[in-house]
Amino acid sequence: MEKSLIEAGYRLVPLLDGQKRPRDNNWGQNSYSADDLGNQVGLVVEKGMVDVDLDWPEMRRIFTDGNYNTLVWGRKGEVTHLIYRSDLDRPVTFKLPKVTGAPLLTGDHAYTVCELRTSSEGEAYQAMIPGSTHPDGDKLEWINRQLPIEMPTDSLVGQAGAYAAVAVLTRFYPGEGMRDELALALTGCMVRAEWSEEQITNFMTYLCRLTGDDEIKMRASKARRTLKRLEAGRKVAGIPRAAEILGIPIEWMQEIAFWLGWKKSNPKGTGSAVFLSAQVAEVAKQAWDALSEYRIDGDPGVYAYGEALARVDDGRMQLLDGSGLKFELNRCTTWYTRDDQKWKPVSAPANVVEDMLAARRRDVTVPTLKQVSIVPTFTSDGRLLNENGFDETSGIFLDLQVSVDVPTEPTRQQVWSALRQLWTPISQFPFEDKSDKVHALAMMLEPYMRDMFGPTPLYFINKPAAGTGASLFIETSLFPTLGAWPDAQTPPRSDDEMKKTLTACFVDGIRCVYFDNANVLNSASFASVLTAEVYAARILGVSKMLRVPVQVQWVGSGNNTDLSGELYRRTVDIRMDAKMANPEDRDVSGFRIKDLKSWVRDHQADQVRAALTIIQYWVNLGMPMGSGSKASYEAWAAKMSGLFDCIGVSGFLDTPVERRPEDPEEEVARELFIAMDKAHRGRVNPSGDRNEYGEPVRRAEWSKPVRAGDVVDLVRALNIDFDFGFKDERKAMGAFLTRFNGRIFEFEADTGRNLALKLSKHATSRGTYWFVERSLAG
Repeated sequence: MEKSLIEAGYRLVPLLDGQKRPRDNNWGQNSYSADDLGNQVGLVVEKGMVDVDLDWPEMRRIFTDGNYNTLVWGRKGEVTHLIYRSDLDRPVTFKLPKVTGAPLLTGDHAYTVCELRTSSEGEAYQAMIPGSTHPDGDKLEWINRQLPIEMPTDSLVGQAGAYAAVAVLTRFYPGEGMRDELALALTGCMVRAEWSEEQITNFMTYLCRLTGDDEIKMRASKARRTLKRLEAGRKVAGIPRAAEILGIPIEWMQEIAFWLGWKKSNPKGTGSAVFLSAQVAEVAKQAWDALSEYRIDGDPGVYAYGEALARVDDGRMQLLDGSGLKFELNRCTTWYTRDDQKWKPVSAPANVVEDMLAARRRDVTVPTLKQVSIVPTFTSDGRLLNENGFDETSGIFLDLQVSVDVPTEPTRQQVWSALRQLWTPISQFPFEDKSDKVHALAMMLEPYMRDMFGPTPLYFINKPAAGTGASLFIETSLFPTLGAWPDAQTPPRSDDEMKKTLTACFVDGIRCVYFDNANVLNSASFASVLTAEVYAARILGVSKMLRVPVQVQWVGSGNNTDLSGELYRRTVDIRMDAKMANPEDRDVSGFRIKDLKSWVRDHQADQVRAALTIIQYWVNLGMPMGSGSKASYEAWAAKMSGLFDCIGVSGFLDTPVERRPEDPEEEVARELFIAMDKAHRGRVNPSGDRNEYGEPVRRAEWSKPVRAGDVVDLVRALNIDFDFGFKDERKAMGAFLTRFNGRIFEFEADTGRNLALKLSKHATSRGTYWFVERSLAG
């Protein structure tokens, strides 16, 4: 073969015995005959020639199974080198970057999958050919003796890159159970790269055959399924998920994407790039792909938070406006624009930033963030997250400032010890009732369980005088989960100001909304958000409505605060009373802990561990539901009461009934219902009129349903304090009765029995009629 190569114009050089190095120093300029070569021979790969050097065994196995029409050799029956004629101007190496935390690869070419070698800038390069013995002792052998053929440079580089990518995928191909998810993720990459369904099917079929995956047909069918998911506006997995399943760093998966042509490589050779064009949609698509692969310390750099974009910084979620998104886009990728036939680096353009902020949810490729916590946290399914980073399943990001060891199987003794630990700092506060103490514990436990609930109520600490300690209680109770004293705000006076305040809280990523010194609290907007799972508002700097999940904790305090009926129904009532004129004058020497704030700072980890131990005990029992009930907070009440039942703490939601605030309108309704009941039973004269014989005149048959006008007569006859305003009396009464339709009022009758009255509506062709039904309470 040596003679045939020399006759064809190829140069061969003698090598040192047992080595790859040429025997002579000036070998690059010399010409040798077949008789000059000896046992060790090298082929000079000159400009216009390319040596495809297969380093990974997976690459060798791929090519060994092929058919070739060019010069090929190898060892031990495997292909190691292929020679082509091609105008490659410089060597190309398909090499995985060394990344912290990546799987450790060993050997001389551990990270180099494949190399395309050629002589560049006139520098000679040679490769050892058969007839020679490799330094490791293997005899090189010809696999195909055909002279090198021509291969277009783009085709050669593209094919080599594709096979190198397949080699990496083959090495890290997952076992049973995760292969279908990998197929979906890889298909997502190919769909975004605009591969045809036929190309995707062929690729997955080839990969399955190489890896011995028997489910070839099922894996290859993912293209159609993935396209349907995209058309339905659902998220599709891609590079990040594929890397996770393969167990490799995302940087390796990005290299694979470059080699396969799924992404455009940075001209500087450092990661991905976005190339500007007149098509904003196409540029934005590249930018979304770059964001989806953007990592900071191994975690996503940008998230979807409701319908907004956000990042995590210093333990808090921050919404991104135009400036914030541009900042992240300039760091997740390199932007290029064409200038005099060259690619020139630029900043992310404003029109692309605007386009991304206005994107449909289906176009958003970044993961969804729900909550940020600085302490270990339980997910909705009872998993304890106790390691830094983002958990995509729950959408929770842990930026731990406190790391603790929690017993996996807490004993009853450990639970009691944990309860004492939690109770220690709050035991010196003057709670009025047992329920107040249990509600205080619930307030301390809720942040660790927040993912387990939808809406949660407002914990409100009410007391008769300033200085009782409500603010100190809130601060020291919530410090362990916040890592700082909660920011206190005075509640806005108007409903519009309340909306602005709440919006600012969500934009700032506040985990606890705390209204202090709330002497009057009556806001429809606040009452509404307390039962909402999503908060919606329009904010400055974002081109659409802000819709974000409500995952905050609600806390408030005040002196004899007047809470509206709507808010009180959404409140967990906690009362304190120092039973003295000036509580602030209490002698601290009588307190168990003199400097409570310092104590809490010093024992933060102990408080966190105690709370998690209690919750873990309940989780291990199967998270049983309790009998606690609170309208609009069914999940919260059932789970919280179940937890307290398990640890033997009673009093949850047993707030004394007499604390409920009076509602003037409800009091009028109660008086009116009782009057209607008496009229139905003939105990009162609704009209007060008498005929010529002095007998009462009835304008309506009160034993049957009556009209709103008849109820007006009753109000007039009995002087019930009903405010008709300036409206038509019958219409005003009809509207009032409609509001209380179906309501039940309980009262104690003169006989001592507890009765219940329910207002019912009867609509007929002749009009609307009303009737009060009586029954025994309970």
